[in-house]
Amino acid sequence: YWYFYEVALDPGTHSIIARTDAGKSEALKLVIDATPPDVPDVDGDASTRTPTWKWSGEEGSAYVYYCKALDADGVYTLDGYVTAPKELADGTYTLEVYQMDVAGNLSEKPGSKDLTIDLPPNAPVVTSAYPSTALTSVVWSWTPGGFGNGSYRYQLDSTDPNYWIETYDTSIKIADLKDGTHTLYVEESDGVEWSSYGKYAVTVGPIAPYHKEENVSTTPLLQWRAQTGATSYTILVQNTRTLLFVEVATVTALKYQVPSALAYSTEVTWKIRVNGTTTSYLPATGAYVFVTGSAP
Repeated sequence: YWYFYEVALDPGTHSIIARTDAGKSEALKLVIDATPPDVPDVDGDASTRTPTWKWSGEEGSAYVYYCKALDADGVYTLDGYVTAPKELADGTYTLEVYQMDVAGNLSEKPGSKDLTIDLPPNAPVVTSAYPSTALTSVVWSWTPGGFGNGSYRYQLDSTDPNYWIETYDTSIKIADLKDGTHTLYVEESDGVEWSSYGKYAVTVGPIAPYHKEENVSTTPLLQWRAQTGATSYTILVQNTRTLLFVEVATVTALKYQVPSALAYSTEVTWKIRVNGTTTSYLPATGAYVFVTGSAP
């Protein structure tokens, strides 16, 4: 038979001896460890909006940490660090860590570290309808990157500190652009400092997509400029198997929206027949080529 007794033992080493009815005995050494481990050392890095706290202690220890910014209310971990899972606004954030030794004892108090985030807002995200166009007027728009106050500044084809234009608008139309690639740069303020810039480049030219343009949308908008004497325009696309050009559509506008998605990473060869009192082609000889983007 087994007999069980509950006895309160003080910390230290104890021997338990059990005897059978036949007089045989067994000894068991029992160590009661109630000594709390040391307070862990805690450090951190707040150079980004997703700061990281790091800590260290005795070998084999576990840890329990608390941090309101991380929604951490007594998280148990064997790791020696934690990184904020989302970006944090400017401010000071405190993380407290208790060390837990192999006996389950917690340090008497936590190690702690305050990290202060004081960073510029994130750069705005700048875009336009298409990366290339046959128009000489282009609309750029932007959205906040986060942690700004909605005031912006922009400039075209430069980041010269003397030529920023400030605005609360989130788009701008710029006309009379010359052929070439134009980049709009936009920064956002938080009332104290400006973000780094977001940017978006648009190539202006007589044809869009421009010849040998890559990473083109699978539903591109084909554009061209008016031709003297033209009454309509016929879009011709080369059949990749026969290499013959096939009529796709005839339009009177200076654009044609591809109605259904082209294959990803595909080279498309095309040209335009200019219909009028005489017939000509764009380009005058050869054809245009563009390559669609790869699958996301």
